[in-house]
Amino acid sequence: MLADTTNTAPASASAPGQSLKRRREIVSSSPEPEAQGDKRTRHLLPERIPFPEPTTLLIRLHFKLARFPGVTRVASVPVNWTVAHLHAFVQYLFGWSGRHIYRAEVYSHVVPYAKSNTAKRGEIKSCGRSLAMDDYMRGSDDAEWTCVRTPKFARLYPEDDDEEPMRGREWYRKGTDVRIDEIWNRDIDLNAGEGTCDNTEVGIKYAYDGWEVHILPDGEKHWLSYASPRNVPKIMSAKGAGPIEDDDKPDWEREDNKNKPVDEAILKTESFEKWYVGDMISYAGRKRHRVWTREEEAERQKYLVAKYEARRKEVEEQREAEGEVDEDEDDWLDDHEEVVFYEDYSDYSADGY
Repeated sequence: MLADTTNTAPASASAPGQSLKRRREIVSSSPEPEAQGDKRTRHLLPERIPFPEPTTLLIRLHFKLARFPGVTRVASVPVNWTVAHLHAFVQYLFGWSGRHIYRAEVYSHVVPYAKSNTAKRGEIKSCGRSLAMDDYMRGSDDAEWTCVRTPKFARLYPEDDDEEPMRGREWYRKGTDVRIDEIWNRDIDLNAGEGTCDNTEVGIKYAYDGWEVHILPDGEKHWLSYASPRNVPKIMSAKGAGPIEDDDKPDWEREDNKNKPVDEAILKTESFEKWYVGDMISYAGRKRHRVWTREEEAERQKYLVAKYEARRKEVEEQREAEGEVDEDEDDWLDDHEEVVFYEDYSDYSADGY
């Protein structure tokens, strides 16, 4: 179990003069990816945030990859985690790298799709309430309420943004400043709906690199009490594999993603702990979601280098036999064949990556 020396609960922020129903807080600084510069491609996860002190109370959550039927995860997480911890956990669960900026939008009054809708089961259908834009900007107290997608914490962004928060009617907060028990709480007066809705009607839309993961409490009995305190999650199930990050052939809304196998290692808490400190890899590949150690990765690299060198030798011998070799030309193989050492998992093992 990973320990931490800090356990600071975030201070609640609200705009002066606003009622609680109209309070809207947004995490992080610059909401626009363009303002991040090189941060858009910088790997965010190595600067991992220490876990809080162990707690006996966890909440079981359902993670649904929107637009990908059957790609789900179920896991319980400590209630004193922050959204920043949850961000890292989602990256592990779906095999992504953390190279892109993320956004987490917290909604109250959530209505999920019916369980009979097998394609969208677990996704958020509608959510949120807010004043109409014009009335809100005028500060009217008796304006008519309209249904829009507006949460208490409108947007949560990474902890390391340097820009000023977006100016205007929305407030931003850092992912490190918002705890899970500010979103869902056994005392519903303290959840994101501030007593106006049950915890099952509160959810998160987590956006990353064009995809969305919808996060909702899993079932009615989603509170879990453990005899032994813990500060790491417990993963119950992982079905289907997510899309390949930064792929030149994106598998948007692929029906067959639900049939991609997932390594059983993803369910082990030890795997997540090792991944969190950089000792394991979680990767959504073309054929399956793989979870493996750095030592296994080193062996894979040796395999790919050997494969590349064998192909180079084969091409050189063939070109010499055909009289095509030019001593002044650059490496022909590098120019004519794509060999990817870090992303090509296709034939490293019998069942493929």
